[in-house]
Amino acid sequence: MLKTFVSSGGNCGHLLRNFTRRAFRKQLVALVLICLTIGVSFVNFADKPIEYSYHTSKRPFLTDEATTPLNSYHAGLNRDGENSSAAELSNVSLNGTNEAEVRSVQNTTSEITRIFNSIKPDWKLNMTAAESFRSVFEAISDPSKLFLASRNSVRLNETLRYSGERASLNISPEIHNRFPEEGPFKKSSFRRCSIVASSGILLRSNCGRSIDSSDFVIRFNLAGVRNYSGDVGEKTNLVTCNPSIIRDRYGSLGDNNKRRRFKKDLMAEYGNATVYVSAFTHRFCTKLAFKAQDALKENTSVVFGHPRYFVSVQKIWKDWGVDAMHLSSGAVLLPGIFHFCQEVHLYGYWPFSEDNDGNPVQYHYFDANAVMQSAQKIKQNYHNMPSEFQQIVDLHNAGVLQLHVGKCSS
Repeated sequence: MLKTFVSSGGNCGHLLRNFTRRAFRKQLVALVLICLTIGVSFVNFADKPIEYSYHTSKRPFLTDEATTPLNSYHAGLNRDGENSSAAELSNVSLNGTNEAEVRSVQNTTSEITRIFNSIKPDWKLNMTAAESFRSVFEAISDPSKLFLASRNSVRLNETLRYSGERASLNISPEIHNRFPEEGPFKKSSFRRCSIVASSGILLRSNCGRSIDSSDFVIRFNLAGVRNYSGDVGEKTNLVTCNPSIIRDRYGSLGDNNKRRRFKKDLMAEYGNATVYVSAFTHRFCTKLAFKAQDALKENTSVVFGHPRYFVSVQKIWKDWGVDAMHLSSGAVLLPGIFHFCQEVHLYGYWPFSEDNDGNPVQYHYFDANAVMQSAQKIKQNYHNMPSEFQQIVDLHNAGVLQLHVGKCSS
């Protein structure tokens, strides 16, 4: 009886094992099919063009007629220099593009005309709309404290979180002493400010005198001025310097010769203008920013952006439809500049490879050989310059700021 029972049990065990194996195989096949279905769905979703939402109700400074619904125009032409440099405010070059990208460029002519024609030619400052724009950002980012890192906005021994990666930095006495006592720019300090981006649209614009007539002039990423003063002006009060420029152009200021060249170049181009460095976006930026400050400390002031300001500004632009991995430097600084300036004028902001008449426009006015960003950055939506540009056009049409895209009369 016992033998029969054991034999029977053995057979049951064998059957149970076979059943379990078959069930497991079926479950495995089902799991693979589910994963494939999800993968295909994800690819299809990723390949769809981004649908931008403008949330006009969140932008009280814009009237209905000021807004233009955003197309997915020029969506493949986002580009910039390394690490979110400010030259992103310019356009693209056909150098290094593939056939599909060339077709994309060629097919944008009608869109360039459409967006150009949507820019109101007779601009007038709308103080109410400008104040509304200013108030929206001030409520989120508080530029009076957070535009620049100061001893008033960063406490000694505070743990400061980087804005571009999951890392933090303890503010030691040595670091804390690198900050000014408080931010050097006060609310509405300047009546008229000019923001000068780097697009080749500035070449032969004759805008130099108009730019220099401003009370305060901001330039980006050490864009050259000496050989282009008739078009871009000479006056500079604040110039940004991306840490990647310090690394790539000046060898991370690794020896005395590199430090002397860095100092000589900045003094020749910008005199004693304040130099703005994003020291707290990524860890590698911090050491380079401090080296730049040490190299220039006898001649000019070097200031650092506050990471909390970057985070808050990124959020609000995203709420307004600028969906990208990184904002351009111009979009990041614009709210803070509005806090200090009563009237803002924007030059050299043009994200297209040709002008409204079909003439080619180089990426940087000072560099005819600039090439399109890598295909990987385009795929990753590293910047979304068309969406940013549409926002700027809306602001221009609402009288919040003036966008200069043609030739200047002066």
